Amino acid sequence: MMPTENQLRWQCCRGMLELDTLLLAFLTTEFALLTPSLQQAFVDVLAQDDMALWDVIQNCKNNYNSRHDDGIFTALRSLLKIKESRNDSSHQSNPDL
Repeated sequence: MMPTENQLRWQCCRGMLELDTLLLAFLTTEFALLTPSLQQAFVDVLAQDDMALWDVIQNCKNNYNSRHDDGIFTALRSLLKIKESRNDSSHQSNPDL
């Protein structure tokens, strides 16, 4: 059974701010567009340990195996790059930050 949106939102709140913002952004912008099998893969990803998950997202390690992990992790990595580029742009336009 698929968790409710509120349950997923709660599961996206982690011990790492970087994961919190990335997972919540993914849930808000991408989750509803996924196929049911990819939605389940995202739910499975949320069960992973924070540091292991962060390492996989950053391409440091690929120790998570799921039928659909490439699709989920590719999407998460893309979202992370977008967020990082936005942060770089805001720091360049306002160097006092």
